[in-house]
Amino acid sequence: MDIEKRIKDKRIKFSSYAEDKMYREMLMNYENKLFTTAAVMGSLLFERIITVRLIREPSIPVVLLKDNTINEQLSLLKIKEEEVINGSTGKRGFSFKQITTKLKDLNIIDTDKKNKLDSFYDTYRNPILHHLSLRLFKTIFNREPIHTFELDSMHDEMYERLAKIVLKEIEDLSSNGGFVVNKTK
Repeated sequence: MDIEKRIKDKRIKFSSYAEDKMYREMLMNYENKLFTTAAVMGSLLFERIITVRLIREPSIPVVLLKDNTINEQLSLLKIKEEEVINGSTGKRGFSFKQITTKLKDLNIIDTDKKNKLDSFYDTYRNPILHHLSLRLFKTIFNREPIHTFELDSMHDEMYERLAKIVLKEIEDLSSNGGFVVNKTK
């Protein structure tokens, strides 16, 4: 994998320095053969990209008004962030599927993209972050392990494949056209 080429790819853009840094760290972990770390970091970045999109996108029309001061703009973003992450009641934020549903309702993504994001979340992100090795093994190798030691012996190969899958998803999300935007807005 040519990391320098991936980092310099102009099509891949992130909405913040933190996302760009996470992406670079994921690539460095992959290059150093720390595949589990790369897959976990990529899964976190995947979720962050989607969440930040919901926080910022609906706020943009209001934020861009000339009458708003910078403090008002920041205040609006903080309120939106608090609602998404901690929920309006302060007890629990939005689940991933609630986030993708809201993105679809706002015409930021279409139904097909929502379904693909939800499927990726269920198939890869959740099992990676919860270390559900058996489920990941079945997904990656399309079969049950022959014996319990096979999970351990195939661990590196499984996470190498997972890191590639997650990396591709992040690059698709972050490249031009990664989100299907409703053009009739």
